[in-house]
Amino acid sequence: MPVMDTKPDLIATTIIYIMVKVRNRNTGQKYQCPLCGLLFGYKWTLAAHCRQHKGKYPYYCPTCDKGCASTSYLKRHLYLHGGSTDFECQTCGMQFYQMKELTDHIKTLNHVDPYKK
Repeated sequence: MPVMDTKPDLIATTIIYIMVKVRNRNTGQKYQCPLCGLLFGYKWTLAAHCRQHKGKYPYYCPTCDKGCASTSYLKRHLYLHGGSTDFECQTCGMQFYQMKELTDHIKTLNHVDPYKK
């Protein structure tokens, strides 16, 4: 397996964790992780989360062999190898592949939303 810089993956994982924590403040999350108590709105997201606790990553990146717990996580990871980062935080310069990720980042880190007047 090739040696690679894990910093982008660490950032992505941290963002996902924070987004889940923020989302859990809302009602309607009916699937709870038996190991850490996080709540999920869908059974498949809970299943992928539990695979991470167990260290099971059945979906592999064809470029760097990184294992992912779900096809969604793999798809997000694949952007690191050539996806365009079209959305940038005006406060800290962090770049995102989707507008929703930027919006969640702004809300989570208490940045002032540049799109609101």
